[in-house]
Amino acid sequence: MISQTEHELTGYPSIDKPWLKYYGEEVLHRPLPEGSMYDYITFCNADRLDAVALNYFGKKVTHRQMQEKIDMVINLEQWDSSKVYDRMGLDNEYMKILGVEVPTLTIPVKPGRNLAVIIEVAAMNNRQKKMGYNAARELLKNLGMAVEDLPPSPKVIVDTWE
Repeated sequence: MISQTEHELTGYPSIDKPWLKYYGEEVLHRPLPEGSMYDYITFCNADRLDAVALNYFGKKVTHRQMQEKIDMVINLEQWDSSKVYDRMGLDNEYMKILGVEVPTLTIPVKPGRNLAVIIEVAAMNNRQKKMGYNAARELLKNLGMAVEDLPPSPKVIVDTWE
């Protein structure tokens, strides 16, 4: 292992926090922005809906196309130890966006977590659910719990954007 001036590196970014040498400790204590990424992108690009938003290996996607193809809403909120979070993913919550029900997920986070990986796993889990595979139910089945006795996941609509 490589030693630092104060302590040994553990290899865990959440403990070592290597980005602090570039940004400083005050980054960890900034308030989270209000609203969602969808709100921010919509507000900033309201007058440029047909402009290219993403050029991915020659595949160009406009802001209008991005807004039309929302598969999932992920709400990131600061971890609150007094709240009870659904950690298994058995409950399905939906949000209505322009009359279309879109699955929504609330993920509690703490400073220093790798949000890219967390969001990517949530998106993969959502894709698997759409294809008929529910990892949470499969886990309970493999643990010997009676999945058949569980009621079907309720369809809860949490909010609407219309």
